[in-house]
Amino acid sequence: MSIRGREREHWDQPLIDSRSSGEVCLVGYRRHGVMRFMFQASWEPGLHDRVELHPSVCIPPGGTAGHGDIRMRQLCFTGRLRRQVWQSDEGGRFWRDRSVYRVVEVDDPGPLPEPFVELTPREIGWLAPRGVFTNEARSAISLLLSTSPGRASPA
Repeated sequence: MSIRGREREHWDQPLIDSRSSGEVCLVGYRRHGVMRFMFQASWEPGLHDRVELHPSVCIPPGGTAGHGDIRMRQLCFTGRLRRQVWQSDEGGRFWRDRSVYRVVEVDDPGPLPEPFVELTPREIGWLAPRGVFTNEARSAISLLLSTSPGRASPA
């Protein structure tokens, strides 16, 4: 590939065909009138703040049902669908790879298993500029903004 005027004008890039779509789901619920959303904490070597927050379910294109927490996957399919969009992964760099992004609302699920945490919209708004959310989590959070007309932030 080549494009004039870029930092590198010529490069090679493999096309990857994952053969199945990805699945990203952010599960939310109301407790005492306040929405709360479930994120999965991930500790990985080399992370600036030692932890990143993923959406409730995050299965990459080509992934299998074995990825992710079974209970969260069930909530994604039994919850009330609030928003759903399809998005190409990595700006279309991968051959036809795409993921379905969903926001669902469920009844209060009770205690969350580790490594899940719940965040209110205000907490999400505070954490968002601090770089703790993965790309998939930020895309799922953007769906929250689209469900709140006239709101500039999820806070």
